[in-house]
Amino acid sequence: MIARADQFEPVPRALTGRVLVLGDETRIVLPILRSLGRRGLEVHLAWCLPHEPVTRSRYLHQYHHLRRWEPDSESWLDDLRALLESTAFDLVIPATESAVFPLQRVRGKLDADWPIYLLNDRAFETCFDKGKTHELARSLGVPVPRQTLVRPGDELAGWSMPLALKPVCSVDSTNVDAKNFVRRVNNERDLEACFEQEDLWIVQEWFTGVGAGVEFLAHGGEILFAFQHERIHETIGYGSFYRKSVALDPDLLAATRALVAATGYTGVGMAEYRIDPACHRFVLLEINARFWGSLPLAVVAGADFPAYLYDMLVQGRRDFPADYRRDVHSRDLINDVRWTWRALTRRDAAADVGWAMNHADRSKITVGVTRALTLRDHVDSFAKDDPMPALAEMWQLVTTAWSSAMSRLIKAHAPNPDAPPAPCPRPPGACP
Repeated sequence: MIARADQFEPVPRALTGRVLVLGDETRIVLPILRSLGRRGLEVHLAWCLPHEPVTRSRYLHQYHHLRRWEPDSESWLDDLRALLESTAFDLVIPATESAVFPLQRVRGKLDADWPIYLLNDRAFETCFDKGKTHELARSLGVPVPRQTLVRPGDELAGWSMPLALKPVCSVDSTNVDAKNFVRRVNNERDLEACFEQEDLWIVQEWFTGVGAGVEFLAHGGEILFAFQHERIHETIGYGSFYRKSVALDPDLLAATRALVAATGYTGVGMAEYRIDPACHRFVLLEINARFWGSLPLAVVAGADFPAYLYDMLVQGRRDFPADYRRDVHSRDLINDVRWTWRALTRRDAAADVGWAMNHADRSKITVGVTRALTLRDHVDSFAKDDPMPALAEMWQLVTTAWSSAMSRLIKAHAPNPDAPPAPCPRPPGACP
């Protein structure tokens, strides 16, 4: 029972067994709905497009069509206020960046008795600003890549390509649905192209290695539960599409504990690292101060973060199991098919911002495909007790592929207005 989710001061309050989830990214929202629904909770959803596969889940009790955040209007807040005044919820969970960011920015305008899960100001300001995250980590002795701020015309003497170019914040303050991607630049031309989009970037040295995430549940700066996964197929902008659960690395866990303690963090989050397996050197890349894209893997491996968050915030629970299953594999099927196709065809992803991929040799790709075909891996959107979201996702894939194929076919046979006229089949005036 809570008065404000960022303060966690219990007050006498009758529980309703009702939770509101905000967000529209299926791979994040769907495991939250399933986790809480399996607990017998009544799960509501808003700030999600009605055609998203997550809306087909059997665990969705009610969908609410609320206006979403707009930079120059508070109509979206009026809609949310009306819903919270008409329906009592135990907890409101902003699940994605596009839901977290606007609520954190207007927290002073939120009613004190709204049970909205929010971060404290220090955690939010530090974790949503990549520069401040880097400064905090360095001050705590957590390894980080060398980085600096650059503007058009700045010299990068002493830096060698490739480099990672990061936006200061991954969320666009004028359009929370637009993602600011990290970019890999291999030459000066790539660098100049980035400055055509933004005037300020964080330049970071490129650290070669394997991506890993340490996910955590924390209260008052103390980690109550932690989980670790390793990326197998990943992109620079969209995260991983194929990953596995692994044992907690003591060094990564210690670094994460230091960061969580320094920010007084309460809630769920993921510290993202890159590890050089040859020498076990690692660096912190960023902190996702929200639920993360590989959440389906954690839940299926026994790390039930959505249920744990509810138990901690609403019921005051502080003790959680210390273990989970290792070597569990899960994939975002549609995006992983796309990743595999690009890897096998060696397609250049430079033109697709966010799609720069990690390297995987054909033997490892073959192993992954074999695991998928023999049904040894979990699929993010599929569950035996809730199959409709996966079927809806597959239908979207089929219709998208069909539309794309028809578009290419029409374009291939369309007349070219710039083409010269076809030659006359016989001389003018000739007899038929």
